[in-house]
Amino acid sequence: MELQLAKLPDDVKDQFLTIGDSIEILPLFGRKRSVKLMKTHYRMILRPSYNVKIEGTDIIIPARNGEHGEFHLKLKSTLNGDIYCLESSGEEVFKYNSIYSCKSLLQRRDELILGLNKIILKEKNEGMEEVESSLDREIVRSSLNILIEGETGTGKSFLAKKIHNESGRTGDFIHLNISALSKGLIESELFGHEKGAFTGASKSRDGAIKRAHQGTLFLDEIDSLSKEMQVKLLLFLDDKRVRAVGGESSEKVDVRLIIASGSPLKSLVKNDMMRSDFFYRVSSGHQLKLLSLRDNKSLIDRYLKMYERDHGVLFSRRLYALYKTMPWPGNIRQLYGHLDRKRCLSKTRFLNIDDIDLEIFNDEIPIEEDHNIISLNRVKEAYIKKAYFRLGEDIVLTAKALNISYNTAKKVILKSAV
Repeated sequence: MELQLAKLPDDVKDQFLTIGDSIEILPLFGRKRSVKLMKTHYRMILRPSYNVKIEGTDIIIPARNGEHGEFHLKLKSTLNGDIYCLESSGEEVFKYNSIYSCKSLLQRRDELILGLNKIILKEKNEGMEEVESSLDREIVRSSLNILIEGETGTGKSFLAKKIHNESGRTGDFIHLNISALSKGLIESELFGHEKGAFTGASKSRDGAIKRAHQGTLFLDEIDSLSKEMQVKLLLFLDDKRVRAVGGESSEKVDVRLIIASGSPLKSLVKNDMMRSDFFYRVSSGHQLKLLSLRDNKSLIDRYLKMYERDHGVLFSRRLYALYKTMPWPGNIRQLYGHLDRKRCLSKTRFLNIDDIDLEIFNDEIPIEEDHNIISLNRVKEAYIKKAYFRLGEDIVLTAKALNISYNTAKKVILKSAV
């Protein structure tokens, strides 16, 4: 008997697992693997093995000796679109959200148990979650330096701390923001200083590098580091020896370095703001790029759902649509700060569009760097979108209220939703 569903509301049917989504397999032993679902049919085979193996459309999942089973992950056409269904090929069963089953339509963020393996069903995204899943356990637990690039507010600090927490390193996580320090203090903050090394040095002090011994040093906004300090940090990266300012001897330290930049380091080298040898040294390890909300609108859906789950609130579909039209130059930090304000000022747990949301339209349009003016077309587009949401997302009413054609209003609104 085929599993089928009656027609569901869009905000419900969008929760089902479909093509482009992914599954994360966490075996009892061995490292986890993520599989992006791009085919209509996969075989999931329980077989005695240590690691998860991917062989074409066959996904080999570790099993105990004597344990076996074969399951088919198929894309089914339903009234609600194409949805993945998992079914057993024989009498074997799987556990879906703690309930035993032999056939189930799958929903995102739910949990499967096959043998001794946990499988998490994940929504498609190209942001933080995908970056996290792309980090092999061997990389996380190694001493390999990591470079993270991404705009402000994209979660670089969060990711650095997560890598440290999962690295198994016994030392501390030391976070040093380069841009927050004056040029005269950076060397002392990094390498420490001896008593009397300079005016005001009334006692000796360990620097961030030494305090991070056997742990992780996270250097945030490395693009603010002067070329003079790049040379000194480069020497440390070569031999992992640190000498305090005013000191006469150096000391060997074991430090894992994670470096973050809000600007692409290659562009800094091109503009003669960073030494090429320093760039090649810090980028020789593992590199990660975090996308902005502007570059990947699907991330907004993900973070809104996370906020709903963590704070016990519910956002309207109109609010989801509104937020996806906005560029969020401050990314996750700006979005969550706005949501915190909105939640604190609301009298209910169901949050809809209000004046707090419409206020940020005033800050939506970036200033053109070259001319210090705002494009007239950008002003018009923002005003049309603002009227559209004020008038209940009615394009006809919006066009009439603004005395513009229906096609003009529709073009602007559809463009902003992409």
